[in-house]
Amino acid sequence: GHTSGVKALHAIDNENSFMSASRDRTVKLWSMRSQGDGSHVSNCQSTYSHHKKTLFAVSYLQSIRMAASCDSSIHIWDPFHGSMVHQVDSQRLGPVQVMKTASSNPTPLIYAASLDSNVHVIDCRTGTVVYDLKVCIGSPGGIKSLCISPDGGDLAVGHSSGYISCVDLRSGKLKHAWKVRTVGWG
Repeated sequence: GHTSGVKALHAIDNENSFMSASRDRTVKLWSMRSQGDGSHVSNCQSTYSHHKKTLFAVSYLQSIRMAASCDSSIHIWDPFHGSMVHQVDSQRLGPVQVMKTASSNPTPLIYAASLDSNVHVIDCRTGTVVYDLKVCIGSPGGIKSLCISPDGGDLAVGHSSGYISCVDLRSGKLKHAWKVRTVGWG
């Protein structure tokens, strides 16, 4: 269904569906229901095509039944109708490098890292930045990855320089920082 490579996938737990985000600047919603002997080719259920660049992240927020996707700007949209609900202010964020979602909190949130080495926290219901997190001391390089603990209490941040930071999301304070050193084999 895509005309270019797929960059990200996200399974929708309760809907028996998954989403695929592609270099062709679209996100497609697919059914995971099995049909026949496995040789059946399925068409996508809906397509979201409002991005302007290659997508690198897609997620589903169960509590509000919305999707979030990112191509350096963040879109929050209805995956069952393919319609945009919010586009996060890219002037406020700058180009987003990494996006993660969390819905364990009563408010579904997006954590977005841009070139300024801060993590911007976005309320998915309104599409607005609610606060910024300082996730490092000094200059450990750009943010390359984010991971949120299952309970939603901690955020791990991977930096391009090999540093890993851990932020307490309840207080917004940096808990730990480590420098990862590579060890040779042999």
